[in-house]
Amino acid sequence: KSWLEHSSNYVDMITNKLNLNNKSFVIEVASNDGYLLQYFLDKNIPVLGVEPTSNTAQVAIDKGIPTDITFFNLEYAKNLTLNNKKADLLLANNVLAHNPNVNDFVSAFKEALKPDGTITMEFPHLLSLMELNQFDTIYHEHFSYFSLYSACKLFEPP
Repeated sequence: KSWLEHSSNYVDMITNKLNLNNKSFVIEVASNDGYLLQYFLDKNIPVLGVEPTSNTAQVAIDKGIPTDITFFNLEYAKNLTLNNKKADLLLANNVLAHNPNVNDFVSAFKEALKPDGTITMEFPHLLSLMELNQFDTIYHEHFSYFSLYSACKLFEPP
């Protein structure tokens, strides 16, 4: 319940901040069952979920949330570009650490985003993990953990 409330509040905030409307396009990477994208649809904002787990993606599809069942990578992002599906807002919550090829992953974000688009991400912060002993956020499927400095370096233009 608290996570859905967080998601709804985020959608209200970012929709207002970026002036998103029915001509905007939102893509969420690792969109899960559509728990976040459903709030954009409620506002008639077009969305696309990208979720590699088919049974989880099917839950979103059954809710009417357009979802591609695939991994988000540069090849996929280039196909989005070919189909004129660049994002005004590109979301990735708690997925950055899961990617074994982080450079390809970040390149895909750059490819899939409109020139004036916005990326928002949520991911565990290395400093908080260490200072607050948040070791329950360490999982075997995580390939990396990022400080703010390293995340900024990762996303800065070449």
